[in-house]
Amino acid sequence: MQVSIESLVTTFEKKVEEGINAFKNNAFLEYQETLSQISGCLSQVIALDQKLALELEIKFYNKVVKLFEKEESYHIAFANHSKAFYDAAKGDFGLGRYEADQNSFIFVFHNSSLLGHSEVFLFLAGYIAKKLTVRVFFLAASEDKRFKERLIAKNIEYFECRSLDLYESLFALRGYCFRMGIFNLVWVSTAPTASYALGLNLAQRMFFWSLKFHPIYFGQDIKHIGLPKIGSGDFDDTNQNIMFKNNRPWYAFRAPLVGAVKPVPEDIATREKIKISEKFIFGTIARDEKYTEEFVKTISEILQQCPESIYLWTGKNKNNSIFDKYLASYQDRVKFIGWVDSSVFPQFFDVFLETFPFGCGVSGWQALYLGTRFNSLWDRNTLPHFYFRDKGEAKSYIPTWRVAFSLENYKKNAIDAYQGKWKRSEYIDLSDIQNHLNKLNENKSQEFLDLLSKDK
Repeated sequence: MQVSIESLVTTFEKKVEEGINAFKNNAFLEYQETLSQISGCLSQVIALDQKLALELEIKFYNKVVKLFEKEESYHIAFANHSKAFYDAAKGDFGLGRYEADQNSFIFVFHNSSLLGHSEVFLFLAGYIAKKLTVRVFFLAASEDKRFKERLIAKNIEYFECRSLDLYESLFALRGYCFRMGIFNLVWVSTAPTASYALGLNLAQRMFFWSLKFHPIYFGQDIKHIGLPKIGSGDFDDTNQNIMFKNNRPWYAFRAPLVGAVKPVPEDIATREKIKISEKFIFGTIARDEKYTEEFVKTISEILQQCPESIYLWTGKNKNNSIFDKYLASYQDRVKFIGWVDSSVFPQFFDVFLETFPFGCGVSGWQALYLGTRFNSLWDRNTLPHFYFRDKGEAKSYIPTWRVAFSLENYKKNAIDAYQGKWKRSEYIDLSDIQNHLNKLNENKSQEFLDLLSKDK
C-alpha cells in the first residue's frame, strides 16, 4: 500500500524536529540515525513528487544537516535519497546531444552569496577564463552583490534566476545551456539539488566539485572532484591524483587557500602591537579543535625558553583543559582573545605559530600574505604539505616562512625569532613575498584547469 504525500510530509517534519533535538542534546548516534531516516523518507517523496522533494531536501539541509558539519554525517544524510533523485531525473526533461564548444563551461551555484567556495572559484576563474569560455549560473537570487560585481570585473557572464522555485530554475538552466551551447557543467560544492540536477542531461560532460564534504556519488557518468585530507590514507597507492571518499574514487584537488587581507602601515601595526603588549608576541588564529595536546605542550616549552614573551590564542571557548594542563603556570603570559579578524590581526604577532598536526589553512595563508613570520611543522595536514611535495622547496621558499621537520626544530625556530636570530630585517620586499605566494596558487589554478580539460 502506497503511503500518501501528506503522511510522508508529516513524518518528514517530525523527524526534522527529532534531529534538531538530538543534536541539541548531544545525542549524536540518535542524530545520525535521524539523518538516515529523513533521507529514507525523502526517497519515498521523490517517487511521488520530485518538485516537493527538492524543496524538502533544502529544508533538511539547512535545518538539520548543517548542524554537524562532518564528513560521516553528510554521507549519512544523502546516502538513502541521492541515487533516487539521480535516477528519477534520468527519466525527466534532459535535452539529449546538441552542438556545443568543448571549451565552454558553466559553473552552477545555488545563489550569488559570497561564501568560501565562491571565493575559491573567483580566484580560479581569473586564471581558467583565460583558457576556457566560463559562465556562471545562479539558481536563486541574493541581495549580496559582491560575487556578481567581481564576476563583472573579470568579464565573466552570469545568469541569475529570480522569483523561481528550484524546479523552475532547473528548467531555466536547461534552456540556458542549450542557447549558449554549453558542453561542460560544473556543480559547485553544495550537495542539495545536485543529485537531481546531475541526473538531468543538461550538458555533455558534468562535474560535481566539492570543496568540503563528499556525500553524493554517481559513478563514471559524472566526474567527481573532491578535497583530499592530506596524508590521511585517502589516496590510491598507484595514483596520487585519485583519492577515496566513502570507498569511492574521486579526482583529488587541493583548492588554493584564499582570504582577503587588510594590511595596515608599519607604524600603525607597531603602535597596535604595543597596545597589546610590549613583550614579544607569539600567536595563533585557529579553531578550538586545532589546539591539540602535542601542540599546546610545545607552546609551554617555547614560553619557558622565551621568558619575556606572551602567547595569544583564539577560539570560541577559553575553557580548555589542555591549556589548563600545560599552561597553568603561564597564566599571566597566555591570553585568550576570542575570535579576531584574521585579515588584520596576524600583523600584530611577532611570530605566528601554526598548529599541528592540523594546520591553520586560510588564517595561516593570510598571516603569510601580511608578511608575518610564520612557523610550521612539516606534517600531513599543515600548510607547507598543502603546497609542497618537496621538503627542500618548503624549507627555503620565502624567508618569512620557516618549515621545521621535527618538534625540536619547530621550537628552535620560535626561539631563534625571540633571540633575534630570525629577524624581521631578513625580509625581502612584501610585494615579492606576495608574488611568491601568488605563484603557489597559480600552480593550483593550472592543476584545476588540467582536471577540467582531462579526457575531453
